[in-house]
Amino acid sequence: MAEGREHHASSPGCGSGFDPPSYAAEFSRWLDQALADPVFSPLASLLAPDVKERIARFVVEVVQANQRLNLTAITGAREAAVKHVCDSLTCLLAGQWPRGGAVCDLGSGGGFPGMVVALARPDLRVRLVDAAGKKVAFLASVVEKLGVGASVRHGRAEELGKEPGWREEHDVVVARAVAPLAVLLEYALPLCRVGGWFIAMKGPDYQDELAASRKALEILGGRVDHVREIRLPLDAGRRALIAVEKERPTPASYPRRPGIPSRRPLV
Repeated sequence: MAEGREHHASSPGCGSGFDPPSYAAEFSRWLDQALADPVFSPLASLLAPDVKERIARFVVEVVQANQRLNLTAITGAREAAVKHVCDSLTCLLAGQWPRGGAVCDLGSGGGFPGMVVALARPDLRVRLVDAAGKKVAFLASVVEKLGVGASVRHGRAEELGKEPGWREEHDVVVARAVAPLAVLLEYALPLCRVGGWFIAMKGPDYQDELAASRKALEILGGRVDHVREIRLPLDAGRRALIAVEKERPTPASYPRRPGIPSRRPLV
């Protein structure tokens, strides 16, 4: 897939022992159990049976494609339900997600959280971004196969942050397990409109990253509005959602050239 092209959009099976209908049924049972946790009660209206069925179809696609693409180390039905789908849904519990808003998922990988967000919130205009061509090709194929209202882009955040139609055009930017916070801020805030939000999805030990991000926030025009700590259901661990509101335009010199933010973070 050519870099710089946006796609609006099956996979071979996982071997003779993989039965997609059985996997989907098991996954759905675990998902229903996990979503019964009170933390997800604000999202209950979004997760109608047909939405959960489409999420299950998507996860089956990920597991099938994983044999050749190495999309994820998490493939078991229980773990996928909690550590992929429930974890992805938590981002909707932080910041503000306006109806019809433009959303960018940086480093989408196998589609978490972006595909799950697009399935749960079809009103949103979701863009899935990744620098790995094979992952982008997979995402484009599954977006088309499932008829998801999302688009897929092969590219780097440092380049997209300078591009018209991308720079300061998004209501929400989200990133899950991509880079340290100070680096993520340089990737994400140039893509946020003023008044928009960046949601950094982190593990429980986020405090040092947060402390080291003060300079980046000041330079790039962001402010940490709140941090929401969440315990995933079924004893799947703790997460932190760092919600950054963009208060001022990002200076034109940011983001810096590809590779520079990770090598020389703004700390």
